Amino acid sequence: MIICIRDSKEDNQKFIDRFGEERFAKFQRLKPNFEVPKRDLYYWLDKTREELEKEFNETILKGNEAIGENEQWLVVQIENKDQIRQLAGDMPWCIKQGDEFEVSVENGVDWFLFLDKNNRHNKIMAARRGGSYEITDNENHRIAEIPNAPEGFDFKSSITDNSFVEVLRFIINGNTNEQLVYKFGDFFGDLDVNNPYLKEYLMEQIEHANLNELANYIDSNIRRFV
Repeated sequence: MIICIRDSKEDNQKFIDRFGEERFAKFQRLKPNFEVPKRDLYYWLDKTREELEKEFNETILKGNEAIGENEQWLVVQIENKDQIRQLAGDMPWCIKQGDEFEVSVENGVDWFLFLDKNNRHNKIMAARRGGSYEITDNENHRIAEIPNAPEGFDFKSSITDNSFVEVLRFIINGNTNEQLVYKFGDFFGDLDVNNPYLKEYLMEQIEHANLNELANYIDSNIRRFV
């Protein structure tokens, strides 16, 4: 038993010497998902760095194909609900609920999931509609862009958490739907800015500074698929 432990420590050090401490830590995280014999650290001692990285990526993707990649991210275009179940995990995104994903696709939305190679809990979802993007992090916050995005996927969001207040004031100032879309993107095109009840409601909420309720109202009425 003592010999086995010593051998295991020696193999650990050999792995670290060959692939580095960061990949060693990553191997420890991912190896429960590997097939036998690839769970055995000794299996990799005569393999290349490229072979190890390939196994890491395939494990993270769970059979899905990456359409983009760099040293940090793997990018998958989400095309069905099964992919969301496999890859999104416990992320708090609305497209996991009911028929939200199917409805969004019918409304012309494309979905892209960014999977962090080095942190399995770090995932970003980007929704594209027309020429506009909405980007959401793993805590369901709207963010402006994907940090260190792969080439060709440096999306810029049309919507952030602060956009809602801007939109409200924009509507109250009497702008048209066409101006709304031009300024904030296609995601806001479904909001009826000419509805007098909507304007009355927005003005009342702004007067009482109830911006959280206001943001929730706009979020649920702009589009039911986010």
